[in-house]
Amino acid sequence: MKSAKAAKGERRSRRKERVRQHGDWSVQPVGGTMDPELLRSIRAAARDLDPAAAWPTHASRLVPMIKRVWQPFPPDFQPLVLDVPPGIPVGFGIDIGPAMHVIDSGFADRWGVDHGTLLATSLANLQRLVRTEPPVIQRFVDELAGDVISIGGQGWGSALLLLPDVLDSILGSEPRVLLAPVRNHLVALTMEVSLDICSTVWAALADGAHDELDLALYFWEDGEVRRYLGAPEGEIIH
Repeated sequence: MKSAKAAKGERRSRRKERVRQHGDWSVQPVGGTMDPELLRSIRAAARDLDPAAAWPTHASRLVPMIKRVWQPFPPDFQPLVLDVPPGIPVGFGIDIGPAMHVIDSGFADRWGVDHGTLLATSLANLQRLVRTEPPVIQRFVDELAGDVISIGGQGWGSALLLLPDVLDSILGSEPRVLLAPVRNHLVALTMEVSLDICSTVWAALADGAHDELDLALYFWEDGEVRRYLGAPEGEIIH
């Protein structure tokens, strides 16, 4: 059984192999074909977006976006990414309805706000989204992984790693292993699972996905999200 790190490495390699060069152009598939109507709605929303507008214009639409493995941006675009305890790489997007407009590292200066304000504002907005569009929670028993809790949101399920009060209402006090393979899903497994099982669950959700996340494993314990720091022999030890 491959480790989670090895499996991620193979998926990165396959993405690179799918890149096709045409002179000075580089074409890389993102997530397959897109519904034409959705594409039109995204283009219309993007036309209405004014990136140069002042902070109050965008503050209520700012949401946290956990960093993806693959960053589909031109070389001169540097998305803003903060390291949020306990070691979660968090970027930000402006919610324009059918899509997110990722902000770059210069937005905070242009808006005249610090990184702490960006993070606090985005988390407050995420709290509001959780109230108005509650996450979809599924509880089931898997033959391999055992007792599973799957948490999905409207494109932000993984970001619930940043809201322990929300997780507490879903997971309760029982310790769990937390996986966030893709942007819209957070999966909670029992503490009895092995790293091989975690890798299998991760691959089942992330293999072939354009939004696989660049994350480690985490724990849910004592009302906190904690980062997994490693253990011998492929066992989950905290």
